[in-house]
Amino acid sequence: MVKKTIVSLITILLSIGAGASNATTPKDAESLKIQAAEPTISGDSAISISVLWRIDDKMRYSGTGLTFINGPDTRKPDNAVSVASKMVTSIKESMMAQEPSWRGAEVKQVLKTNGDKTASLIVNNKQGHSLNEFVIRDYSNQAGVSYQVKPSFSVDGVNLAIDMVYAESADGSNPFLSVGKKKTKNKKAQGGGIEIKIADHGAVVVETANQSTEEIEKKLASAFSNAGGFVSGSQLFADVKDGTTRNVKPFDGSEVQFKSLKGNAVKVTVKDPSVAAIIKLKYPDENNTMIEIPMPLVFLVLVGVVGGVGYFYWKSQKEAQENVV
Repeated sequence: MVKKTIVSLITILLSIGAGASNATTPKDAESLKIQAAEPTISGDSAISISVLWRIDDKMRYSGTGLTFINGPDTRKPDNAVSVASKMVTSIKESMMAQEPSWRGAEVKQVLKTNGDKTASLIVNNKQGHSLNEFVIRDYSNQAGVSYQVKPSFSVDGVNLAIDMVYAESADGSNPFLSVGKKKTKNKKAQGGGIEIKIADHGAVVVETANQSTEEIEKKLASAFSNAGGFVSGSQLFADVKDGTTRNVKPFDGSEVQFKSLKGNAVKVTVKDPSVAAIIKLKYPDENNTMIEIPMPLVFLVLVGVVGGVGYFYWKSQKEAQENVV
């Protein structure tokens, strides 16, 4: 009886530590395809991409990569293909800090039949891993960059948020520095407009001249009323920081979210050099059933349980022997 009890307890504790589900996400079940485009910002600009994934029924891991883009007026300007190549390299490098078995995303540049590179890149999940979140901070203002998601946009599928931000901080330097509301109270966009096309909801063009980023967001939300667009004062998800604030634009207090989005692609063209669009994508986190109990704690509890059962068994045997005498 005692042996059966001990074996049962061991089985329960180990099953808790291992997770509550044996679900395995198939390879390539989730993806993000980015069609890069020509950068339009003069001089040097930057693109920062954060990727967050989960090992099925276990912990989540992330990486944030940064790449610098040469504008059309530089000595060696980037084109759409070289922008895609730089994005692939930055995503790969961002995952190098993790153990190889923990890297749950694969990224590659799409090739032509002759082996030449195209302006497309695709990020897929590995088997046993699931994609959770993407943040693309494009300060190069590519002329028509598009993002295609799998699964499609929906309440239960991929969620989208668009955060319009000023392309520079208040002092005109690092675009990733925090720009507080007090410093941007009277700040306005330069002008040039922004065009966003969302599959199944059409394209909209919003003028940006003399508008604050929040005012631009309100116009976008109104234009996409058929997708349930609204301006939210809270983020779709918390910033992915990887233990640092470098290369991450702090939330400025508002972004456009969607209640009834359909389709699987969004295309962005920002023609105003004073602003940029941050794209946020949230994937379903279906294999999040892990009861995260550290294994050392599991074994400590196990030792305690076995010791306690052993003590009471010894005590009961001793009392039985005394009664016989």
